[in-house]
Amino acid sequence: MGWPFVNIYLFVLHLEREAAVDKIRLALVGCGGMGTRHLYGLGELAKTPFDNVELVAVCDIRRDNAELAAAEAEKLVGQRP
Repeated sequence: MGWPFVNIYLFVLHLEREAAVDKIRLALVGCGGMGTRHLYGLGELAKTPFDNVELVAVCDIRRDNAELAAAEAEKLVGQRP
């Protein structure tokens, strides 16, 4: 394997590493029981090296469910969607 191939290989590795660091933007649709349980999963994920998910929105047909989920998300992941 010659130098040009090594440089290309290292460049591809660099691109893959940068892509792995990007945050996945997530919206929670439905903030009842199951949706709220998903928030706890995100909270646990936030404590690991795999914290690459950003909760950007919550939505529910009942506004009070969405408000409660947003408040809970703020406690669990440190950011209110």
